[in-house]
Amino acid sequence: MTSAEHDLIIRPVADRGELGLFRRFPYLLNEELDDDLDQDHRRLEWLWVALRGDELVARAAWWKRREGTSPMLLDVLDIDDGVKPVDVGVH
Repeated sequence: MTSAEHDLIIRPVADRGELGLFRRFPYLLNEELDDDLDQDHRRLEWLWVALRGDELVARAAWWKRREGTSPMLLDVLDIDDGVKPVDVGVH
């Protein structure tokens, strides 16, 4: 599902090539994303970005235990300081 309103696009990352886009926000565990994907703790469709043009304004990621099939927790939720969190969060 993709949502667009007020030029905001919200969508999951398309492939591993977009992990650099997802990592634009500093985060202690950014470098663990590849390993989490390899170890089946994350799925690409659980890594979401909110974009205005090419600018990352927010991101969210879900994590699961290896043996599970559904996300266990939302462990990444970042919103750029320059945007109103409500505007992004509502969408």
